Amino acid sequence: MNWYLAKLIFRIVCGQGNHTPQFDEQL
Repeated sequence: MNWYLAKLIFRIVCGQGNHTPQFDEQL
């Protein structure tokens, strides 16, 4: 699950919410 947390944090820092729809799709 480490890779998942890393990717999640990376996307949040990079997009700061712009990739929220993608989060819902992945979840």
